[in-house]
Amino acid sequence: MQIYATWEHLAEWLAPDDLPDETESKRWLRIASERVRTATRADIYSTDSAGYPDEPDEIVAFREATCAQITEWIEADLDPFKGVAGQELLESKSSIAGGLIELDTNGSAEARARALTVLCDRGHDILRNAGLASNAPGFF
Repeated sequence: MQIYATWEHLAEWLAPDDLPDETESKRWLRIASERVRTATRADIYSTDSAGYPDEPDEIVAFREATCAQITEWIEADLDPFKGVAGQELLESKSSIAGGLIELDTNGSAEARARALTVLCDRGHDILRNAGLASNAPGFF
């Protein structure tokens, strides 16, 4: 499994307080790299002997898309290790006097599930701007 970014790359994207420690970051980078790989599976690009892209623009796009994915998870307070079902539900209404709390099980739940299972829009845009993530096989 290719991992397209490092802890140092991720540190360029996140505030120091949001940055997972280096060991934990490796887990995040692995899952985010899987999302990038899925988004680029139909693309044709040259690789090195380990299967990593070897063109400078593509290397940067893979790296930046990976970091964008992690940034989205952290900003949305999502934990990719818990899966879709393991995320905490968001409050949609609350009432102190009446003691009522309603949890959002519809609108944002769908968006959060998508954020955990599909590459984020920012990551997808980064790849598309580099000529990747085409969703269709390319031809030379």
